[in-house]
Amino acid sequence: AAESDIGEGEQIVEVDGKEVDSTNPDAVRDAIRGPVGTTVKITVFRQKWDKTAKEPTVALEYKEFTFKRALITAPDEEK
Repeated sequence: AAESDIGEGEQIVEVDGKEVDSTNPDAVRDAIRGPVGTTVKITVFRQKWDKTAKEPTVALEYKEFTFKRALITAPDEEK
């Protein structure tokens, strides 16, 4: 996700065409996980505000991303 334009406040609503509970980070994480080297499609819901108009308006959109799964290791925590 760091390499995409998925931003703060956007919600992951589907993984590989299956709905996920975007309010449950564990469910989203579990749905995204899979064998290294395989692909996963993630659909994101976002709101885009147009503040240039006379009256601010919001556009609702869904955007799909495809990622290749990789092994991710967390940095060691300092003790």
